[in-house]
Amino acid sequence: LIEDAAPIVHIMAQNYLGLCSLNSVRADKGTQPLKGKKERLDAAEKYFKFVINMSGISYQKPVALGDSLDIFKAFAYYNIARVYEEKEELEKAINAYNMAVDFRKKLAQNRGELPASFQVYFLTEQFHAELDFLQLCYDHPELGYTVSKGELRIIQDSIDEKSKTIQFTVPLFTNVKRKLEKLRNEMSLEDDEN
Repeated sequence: LIEDAAPIVHIMAQNYLGLCSLNSVRADKGTQPLKGKKERLDAAEKYFKFVINMSGISYQKPVALGDSLDIFKAFAYYNIARVYEEKEELEKAINAYNMAVDFRKKLAQNRGELPASFQVYFLTEQFHAELDFLQLCYDHPELGYTVSKGELRIIQDSIDEKSKTIQFTVPLFTNVKRKLEKLRNEMSLEDDEN
């Protein structure tokens, strides 16, 4: 990286490098054998840890550029959770998903610091993180967290409530609704088998 670049440039570059590394693994899942998976996931983890560190919450030493970078923390924690899930480091994934949800909830509350339309996007991102967390817990009952249909209903009710306003009628909810429906169907199939 360029030494005299602004810290925000470094954060954005590291975030995108991390996404490239993570998404290259996810895109190659169908290939056998998956070459360089560990190296790419290790690189993605390193990039996202850099973003988190530079955004004020440190894995090693605090740099603390301030709360204005919560957006980067929200995305970096979500992405590093997906890295840990790919690496099958499930406890780390759970912790990172929880951090991602917390930061996204804070951003979705929008206390007037950002345009109101941003609330839609941050709320959608919050739902993505919550559903990925619940899917991980559902897929791995050994983690000891039971996913209830009530949790899915709360998310559904929030989506329904927000969808009633013009501001929230956006296509972004489509992927959230798909994730929600997928998990709901998996839980229903399991109920049918029991």
